[in-house]
Amino acid sequence: MATTNTVKLPTGVRALRLAKITADNRDTLTVGTVIDSAQDALQKFSIQPESSSERVYASNKTIATINSKNGGKCSIELAYLPKDLEKELQGVTVGEDGILVFTEEDRTYDFAVSAEITYEDGTYALVGLGKVNFQLVDEDADTKEDKAKPQSIKLEGEILSRINDNFYKLKSYSDDAGFDKAKFDTKLFKAATV
Repeated sequence: MATTNTVKLPTGVRALRLAKITADNRDTLTVGTVIDSAQDALQKFSIQPESSSERVYASNKTIATINSKNGGKCSIELAYLPKDLEKELQGVTVGEDGILVFTEEDRTYDFAVSAEITYEDGTYALVGLGKVNFQLVDEDADTKEDKAKPQSIKLEGEILSRINDNFYKLKSYSDDAGFDKAKFDTKLFKAATV
């Protein structure tokens, strides 16, 4: 009997998409238009889930373990940060002269985030984060000295569970039976964005 290879070796990441969440409560989830201006700038997409476990003791022994899983940290590296995405992530306004104006009153929002992880067999997985609260973006650049050096933009954020539909992460493999990118997008972004 032949066996199929189920090993999936990641080879890359692509197609970063984000959408601003303006309301998330029991009754309402409002997700804005998907921003895909950085989809070709994605260099690294990292998720560090948080979990904890506590042992339950009785009769002088461990009888169970209680596990807790919720959100975590997200780190994204981009080759460049498009101005429209910077404006949304930082919560800044653009003056009539086109200058980004940063103030103490700027309001940052949470975002639904997705990316595609590619595999050596030609397939990919859609990975979606229900709600990410990004930190302000660091301005960090080095002099080129004798030659230019590639410098990436790092986005760091906290992954949270959405209140309305109670998830923090989605994942769907392109070679699974029933794979449907439109359904994935509808669940994550509340709109089919294929």
